[in-house]
Amino acid sequence: MVRKSFYSGIAFVAVCLAATVPSAFALDCQNDIAGLIKARLSIIASLNRSMKATHGKLNPITACPSLRRLSLIESKMATYFKANGAWCHIPDAAVAGIVKAHSSDTAMAGKACAIAVKIKKMQAARSAGMAQQQQQLLQQQATQLPRGPL
Repeated sequence: MVRKSFYSGIAFVAVCLAATVPSAFALDCQNDIAGLIKARLSIIASLNRSMKATHGKLNPITACPSLRRLSLIESKMATYFKANGAWCHIPDAAVAGIVKAHSSDTAMAGKACAIAVKIKKMQAARSAGMAQQQQQLLQQQATQLPRGPL
């Protein structure tokens, strides 16, 4: 689900291009982009570890918060790339790539979070049903009177 090579490629291009900018503002661009990329790659790494632990599938309940954070970081990256693209010499392909990744990851986060909500509702309903059944069993046992001669 998470395309690690695509993300790593964007990170490499952005850092290399920021390094070619004249030194007056290169350090600012490089630091800003490196910070965003580091945060993004750490979230992707945690999602990949989660997928590895669950045999290649994401658990929607645990993945939802990470996917939302990933979407937020990508939104910040897209905004930064658009606003500072000319200043930091970021190519249009990198801007388009992060915008595309952001839209697909936002959609994935929405689906995962919707599934997580459904799972939590089903678990709550199941536990409420089990509690009701236990209560009924206790009531049936409590109301039985002794039988036979006294």
